[in-house]
Amino acid sequence: MIAILEYNNIPLWSFFKELSLKGSFQHEYKIDLEAEVMDAYYHSDKVLLKKIIQNLEKSGSTDKTDDILIVKGWLESLKDDEEEPDIEVRNALKDRVFNIPDLNKEKLTLFCNFMDFYDLDSNLMIAKNAIIKFISSNETEIQEVLETVK
Repeated sequence: MIAILEYNNIPLWSFFKELSLKGSFQHEYKIDLEAEVMDAYYHSDKVLLKKIIQNLEKSGSTDKTDDILIVKGWLESLKDDEEEPDIEVRNALKDRVFNIPDLNKEKLTLFCNFMDFYDLDSNLMIAKNAIIKFISSNETEIQEVLETVK
């Protein structure tokens, strides 16, 4: 391996640095995916959201099941009142929130994004727990999410 790196003029330290940043690539991928999904959602582009789901289904991503569920949730959020709701997707998203063991930023954000899928009592319970837990938090990202709950 070292000979191959030397042959290609790749310093050993550079190779291992890139290798350690491999997780960072996954982070960038998630940011790009989220941006593409949000853009499609805010433009009410159901066709693009369906295409993103198809691309995710074909991808080799290890956590594509979660990604697909969330994109399906955004697609579900765009449905008109006359359209038939996908109860399976809505329930899977609710289960996803409740299966996160502790109330954290991920769970809170997921809940806020899809709170219209919950009944009033569930919304009140989760919102109350979130406010109690994070009201004194100094994390601006948490506070921003809490503003949507209040």
